[in-house]
Amino acid sequence: MAFKVLKAVIFLTFAVILVSWFCSSSFLIQKPTNHSKRVATDYYPLRLNDSTSLRAPKGSFIEDSNSFMRRMEERMSRRRLHVQKICKAKGYSDEVSLIRNRVTYLEKFKVLFCQNPKTGITNMKKLFNKLANYEQDLKVPLEKLYQFDRPKVFNLLSKPDVLKLTVVREPFERILSAYRARIYVAEPWKKPFINYIHRSFGTNSSGPTTFSDFVSYLVNEDPSEPEIKGNLEKINFNYHWKKYRELCQPCAIDYDVIAHLETIEEDSRYFLQLIGAPPNITLAGAYKSTPNLGKIKSYFTSVLPRENLERLYGKFEDDYLLFNYSRPTDFF
Repeated sequence: MAFKVLKAVIFLTFAVILVSWFCSSSFLIQKPTNHSKRVATDYYPLRLNDSTSLRAPKGSFIEDSNSFMRRMEERMSRRRLHVQKICKAKGYSDEVSLIRNRVTYLEKFKVLFCQNPKTGITNMKKLFNKLANYEQDLKVPLEKLYQFDRPKVFNLLSKPDVLKLTVVREPFERILSAYRARIYVAEPWKKPFINYIHRSFGTNSSGPTTFSDFVSYLVNEDPSEPEIKGNLEKINFNYHWKKYRELCQPCAIDYDVIAHLETIEEDSRYFLQLIGAPPNITLAGAYKSTPNLGKIKSYFTSVLPRENLERLYGKFEDDYLLFNYSRPTDFF
């Protein structure tokens, strides 16, 4: 009897050891390491044509800082290489002309920021104010490059330790934003230019200047009337819809960070970590990666004559190609 009990105890002990080893085996349960907390495999595609570099992780997941920075570095590398490829294919000049009125410099973090209007610039200004330890929201106390002489400007642009940043946005959405902010809202100082559009391209003499009227203006020549042209230059109105290639010259300036408004949450986070900003500083506000396409489409499908949309795309095709945005076929 004693022998049978001993045999049973030995068997049970062996069974417990075997089960314990089996449960702790790497092929059944594997605890995450510090280097790989979890791999994100569930994605939703954004509207852009930039492969997985513009796909944001969906749902609840954990991504450590090193993995995030590696993923973002790959994204920025792809964007830079794509810009270089298009510039070379198109034969665009790599000579820098002075764009000092569009560029600010933050000495504290050695950052050059070239501003493309209607790409979330207001929130970016607020961010730079935080970086500069300046409390007011919109007054940016950064050094404008036009305060520097020509040699200093080119010296800053060529320095490898100066980070160069710009932000872009889907071109047609930017044009619509410019119309709604600068044309549709008819403040008194805008009246001469808006009246010019209405007089030259308006389809309804008694109604407001429509988006279709604005597109007709964009696809035709600049104003021929001297007082209107002078007013445009004075108030920098046309900067709000001028092409990226002309504003921030991506074929001439090698930007370290090319942020897209559609992915600005991750792009700004990457930028801030890259320059070593304090962790409490983040980009204010938010931009939906999937905006109200129905509302946007309603504006563009109202454009008459319809061939003006083709002409509009032709005018801004460089911006679509340079920053790898898909042609907006839904609008045609």
